[in-house]
Amino acid sequence: FFNRESVWKDLIAHRVNVWDLPLAKVTYDAEGRIVSEDWSATEEIIRRAPAGSWFFWSASDAIVNPAEGAPPVGSPAWDRAFRAWVPRWMDGLAARGLPRDRHMNYILDEPGIRGGPDVEEFIRVAKLYKGVDPRVQIFANAAAGGGATNDHLDRLNKVVDVFDPIYSDPRTSAPMRRVLGYGKRTWSYECGDGAKDQVRMKYYWEPLWNGAEVGLTGFGIWSY
Repeated sequence: FFNRESVWKDLIAHRVNVWDLPLAKVTYDAEGRIVSEDWSATEEIIRRAPAGSWFFWSASDAIVNPAEGAPPVGSPAWDRAFRAWVPRWMDGLAARGLPRDRHMNYILDEPGIRGGPDVEEFIRVAKLYKGVDPRVQIFANAAAGGGATNDHLDRLNKVVDVFDPIYSDPRTSAPMRRVLGYGKRTWSYECGDGAKDQVRMKYYWEPLWNGAEVGLTGFGIWSY
């Protein structure tokens, strides 16, 4: 598990094709000008991942940070830097071989699982990014049926490009049917305890087969 090269080879051999993408490290000065950017960690993951992969980057306000002596995140200087950097980030990823439909902002995990606060924060951040650059794709593994209400889902639908509710059979799950009804690209996942000890046919294969039948195009399994 702690040998990074072995982990990468193992994941790729098991057909994993979605990866966490580190953000470039970016700082701005007192005037809100970008003064440094380091893409090395981002480029390493792009290089390692197989062709045709997808990527998640997780970013809120602090996608840009103040250099020494510069005003903090949330200041007018930050706002200028944020508005300058987000399109530059998107252009930079495209120049490194990642078109906009292959990477997404995974703002926070399972919005709705704690009720309303996470949903409100998720929507705030999503609007912030979409308002600066509509090319930004937003990913949500919304806690459909696990805390996210119908109103939460409907409001998330206004800012989300790819939905990823935890898997439930749409024949018996109203939240899953609701998400599928939005017509967005929809993935799903399983994250049960003791994943490696689960019955293989039930835990791993059945959701893939049933999910493909109802239009899911991606599936994550929390097991490594």
